Amino acid sequence: MSYSLSENEKLATKLTLLQDILDKKQKALVVVLNISENLETIHLSPLLDGRDEFLTEMTKEKQKQIDDVLACDEVFQSIFDTIADEFEEQSANHIEKIQQLQFSINQVLDLDTKIRAQEDKINEIADTSSEGASYTASKQMAANKIVH
Repeated sequence: MSYSLSENEKLATKLTLLQDILDKKQKALVVVLNISENLETIHLSPLLDGRDEFLTEMTKEKQKQIDDVLACDEVFQSIFDTIADEFEEQSANHIEKIQQLQFSINQVLDLDTKIRAQEDKINEIADTSSEGASYTASKQMAANKIVH
């Protein structure tokens, strides 16, 4: 005997997947924010031994996290595109999951705002330092990738 999921169950499963993706994205954004805050501290400590190595390693890790965020965005959009019509038709059956998705999306947007503000601080600091120009350009490129 073969068991087949109902359309309602399939949608519930996809909504759960979307939530999992948002959770993963949120974790990556928290890491990006923490790295950005640490980068600011390092920029403010020009005499720190190994400063350039720290900057390089932290920037690499930050880029890895940004790449993870972008991958999450692609998968999220792909899944959402497949359920858009069902989502509208059956949303009343999944109010709790939809509310959780909305809450998570708001948290992600809040993190994005904090990251952008932190990046602006770092760019200001980098612009005033002797190494500022090239570092600022690479940081700005990374910051622009985060939520787009």
